[in-house]
Amino acid sequence: MRTAADIIFSALIAAAIITALRLIRKAARGLLEKIVKKTDAAEIPERRIIKMLRITCKIDGMMCGMCESHINDAIRKNFDIKKVSSSHTKGETIITTEKDIDDAKLKSVIDETGYELKSVERSEAEQKGGFLGLFGKKK
Repeated sequence: MRTAADIIFSALIAAAIITALRLIRKAARGLLEKIVKKTDAAEIPERRIIKMLRITCKIDGMMCGMCESHINDAIRKNFDIKKVSSSHTKGETIITTEKDIDDAKLKSVIDETGYELKSVERSEAEQKGGFLGLFGKKK
């Protein structure tokens, strides 16, 4: 059986917990208001859009997936790029980068791997916007 002291003690603990929860809720609301004020639409800077360059290289001599890997590894090692992918069936390598790559250096790097660079074409890379490109293209 519970004594009067036990009941009073339980009531005090419950009151302390309720008071603590109210203080936490009040602090959270204050913090949320500060965050909302800081991210006001007038204060958000515009998104920086980086122009990406797509370089398509026609390469002779690739016969398999390992050939593709050799080309990709050599390009990654020698240039600051965002993405590279090669296809031995198409005989091409596609490089996506922010900065242009010197043709002479590119030819030299590919020649060192034992393959032959036939041609190089440049175009603006398509950029996807939003989360995983699900919300349209960047303008």
